[in-house]
Amino acid sequence: MCSLQDKKTLRETSVDNSVAHLQEELIAVKLREAEANLSLKDLRHRVQELSAQWQRHLQVSQPIHQIRAYILSNHLEERISQVFSCEYEILG
Repeated sequence: MCSLQDKKTLRETSVDNSVAHLQEELIAVKLREAEANLSLKDLRHRVQELSAQWQRHLQVSQPIHQIRAYILSNHLEERISQVFSCEYEILG
């Protein structure tokens, strides 16, 4: 049979083990949190890079689209004019 001292020692050892286990869990959680924060920082940086690339793309491509629209508009006007001209000649 266990003596009173043995029971007290067992109880203290059990508490010490519980505290040590909780400390290990806390360390593991803090480590996961640090890793998650690092990943989040990397993702934010990547989003900023992609956003900057997109803005540069828009700055470059917008004038090109405007020029293309202008050319197509003029080309369309010329074709419409030709069609009306042909129509006038046929009907005229």
